[in-house]
Amino acid sequence: MTTESNPYRVLGLTVEASPAQIARAYRRLLHAHHPDTRTTQPATDPVADEELQRILAAYALLRDPARRAAYDRAAAQDPGPAPDRSPAQAPRPPASRPRRVRVVVRRGTPRPAIAFSLRIGPLRRHR
Repeated sequence: MTTESNPYRVLGLTVEASPAQIARAYRRLLHAHHPDTRTTQPATDPVADEELQRILAAYALLRDPARRAAYDRAAAQDPGPAPDRSPAQAPRPPASRPRRVRVVVRRGTPRPAIAFSLRIGPLRRHR
């Protein structure tokens, strides 16, 4: 069992990996560790399930460009020898400020309500 939490190491990639390489590594590892396709371990092995969760978390972090960039920035600022943060502890990008929407309420004569109803008939399948 590996306790690695660096998403690049979990997927077996380098920091320069492209999105296509990340997806390819994720699919390869998912196929090898998925409970339906496991050949070496039983389907209910807790160690293999933990490894699968680590793979899913690493891919979730690296597939999103904003989260990946935030993780890379945090890893570059970390003075330790190797950035070893779990995806749950990776900093998230700052939330955008709420937008102000101007609402104009006009008072006066109301518009007349629509006087008909909309009917929808049976749908036909075209062959």
